[in-house]
Amino acid sequence: MCKKKLGRAIGSFSFEINFSGNYDRHKGYQTSSKYVCGKKYYCSQMESCEEAMFYYTVCGLKRLDGDNDGVPCEKLCGHH
Repeated sequence: MCKKKLGRAIGSFSFEINFSGNYDRHKGYQTSSKYVCGKKYYCSQMESCEEAMFYYTVCGLKRLDGDNDGVPCEKLCGHH
């Protein structure tokens, strides 16, 4: 069982993600949050900046930050 609290500020946008869960190598990281690692892989699949930040920070999906500025899915997170 792993519990984490992540917080970050991007410009004037800040967020906090709380989650706890277990990792299963076949199913990915199973959390008690509404997001689960291993279910989505691209910005086009994300519905919110919060979701994009979860996949970027918790799941380590660095491909979501195409320009390597620390902001995933710029269209969702409002940083262009």
